[in-house]
Amino acid sequence: MPLLVAAFACITVTLLLFALLGRREDTFRQRLRGMSTYDPDDRRVDYSMPFLERVLYPLTEGLVDRVISILPAGMSARINRMLITAGEPMKFRKFIAMWLVVFVLFGGGGTFALATTGVLSSGFGPLIVLGLLVVSAFLPYSFINTTAKRRRKLIFKALPDSMDLITTSVEAGLGLDAALAKVAEKSQSVLAEELGRALREMAIGRSRREALQEMAERADVPELLTFVGAVIQAEQMGVSLAQVLRVQSEQLRIRRRQKAQEQAMQAPVKMVFPLVFGVFPTLMMIILGPAAITLISGNGIGG
Repeated sequence: MPLLVAAFACITVTLLLFALLGRREDTFRQRLRGMSTYDPDDRRVDYSMPFLERVLYPLTEGLVDRVISILPAGMSARINRMLITAGEPMKFRKFIAMWLVVFVLFGGGGTFALATTGVLSSGFGPLIVLGLLVVSAFLPYSFINTTAKRRRKLIFKALPDSMDLITTSVEAGLGLDAALAKVAEKSQSVLAEELGRALREMAIGRSRREALQEMAERADVPELLTFVGAVIQAEQMGVSLAQVLRVQSEQLRIRRRQKAQEQAMQAPVKMVFPLVFGVFPTLMMIILGPAAITLISGNGIGG
């Protein structure tokens, strides 16, 4: 009997200690949650996020992993490169998720609409579905490619004026970093954003050569890559940086003028199809329409 009482007392004390320790741990966690805004058990939804990021992207996580695993390495690298050139509007995983969502919504929705209207049962139904699937699969890639091309054009357009400002600043006695900072501060172009990013990378410890080379690779503009190479070579060889910048600025302006002349010479060729299929039929209708109406309504054709 005394042994039973002692065992019962030991068990009771042990349970009380566990209860007190667990209560202290809960109190400690509550105090931490009160001091911190982070709560691992908080499952609230941020409704300020877009619908795609809030609902559709989490649903496609597993499928995105599987698609990324079967994508060729060359295609993944090309998409990553295109996203970087486009200014990284989204990450690679989010782009694949958007690709899947667009393919399912447009491809699957379009196929369902064709099936409900009866077009799918016609002879051209499979070809229409195939074309719809191809277009829906190509749309996200085309969007990123168009954004990258537009960004490259904006950088090329802003490069000569920015080069003139950099050259003037260096000739006035500023260093290259200060001249680049002046362009990033005074200009509102895409090139100014890239220069600002390169300057921030240099501020945290990266060398000027690495930051500028990475900037040129991100922009994917041959003229900018040539400019960066000339600046790096001038620093290594001890050549006057102002003279190199002046030569590069003149070459960029010549290149932009040649580009404009090339586009002007391509304009007549590009105008052939709109003229033949758009303007000429309308002119023929306007010129010959009244005469045809007169002939039909008079004695010429109708008798």
